[in-house]
Amino acid sequence: MLKIIGFYTDDALYSEHARLMKASLVRFGLEPYLEKVSADEWQKIIAFKPEFIHRACQKFPNDKILYIDADAFVHADLRGFFADVKEDIAVHYFQGKELASGTLFINNTPSARALVNEWVLRMRANPKLWDQKVLEEVVADWKQKGQVSIKELGPEFTYIYDLTPKRYGLDNLSKPLVEHLQASREHRLIKQIHESSALKRLWVKSLLNRHYRRIVNRRKVSQALAQQVNIILNFPTLD
Repeated sequence: MLKIIGFYTDDALYSEHARLMKASLVRFGLEPYLEKVSADEWQKIIAFKPEFIHRACQKFPNDKILYIDADAFVHADLRGFFADVKEDIAVHYFQGKELASGTLFINNTPSARALVNEWVLRMRANPKLWDQKVLEEVVADWKQKGQVSIKELGPEFTYIYDLTPKRYGLDNLSKPLVEHLQASREHRLIKQIHESSALKRLWVKSLLNRHYRRIVNRRKVSQALAQQVNIILNFPTLD
């Protein structure tokens, strides 16, 4: 069986996105395993993402594992896409170069579990590094040594709603299967607003600021997707 997993912090922004992700899956009869953690706990735990995936592989030893970032929307029943995958892991490489870990399939084979464990160990040894970059290095090392088999996924599995069409061109893309909504952008903007003076805050929240315009558009896209699954998202105000 395919077990879809993810985690989210307990703030209003990510909690709403997790609700949207779950709704997008439940309509296909897919019940995801979503774990809520406090923002403080997430910040304190080194390598939370690989640690979480490692625990999930142990929790569901008889299932294939599909990790998806919680700020994503699933457009199709994904079971058929992974039913016949024989490789240890499946992942997309952005423009053929950069591993994108927002959607990550773990076949729960001994080699796949060993690779995830190595990812955890390397992150513990290098806690300041980006977990995605560390995974990319682990996969490259193990692939070169023949210790793991890789299936490369198309961009439709890690479709970023406003970047993927620009980078690949619409003529080269299939319809998105997993659409990532990049809530981290909004998280950074909210932090910037909170840390700004009253005068600077007027600029940060102005439609003349392209970063703010991107957040407004991001919310429109998210709410339109929410309508497809008959929910309304209650995002925090941008104050």
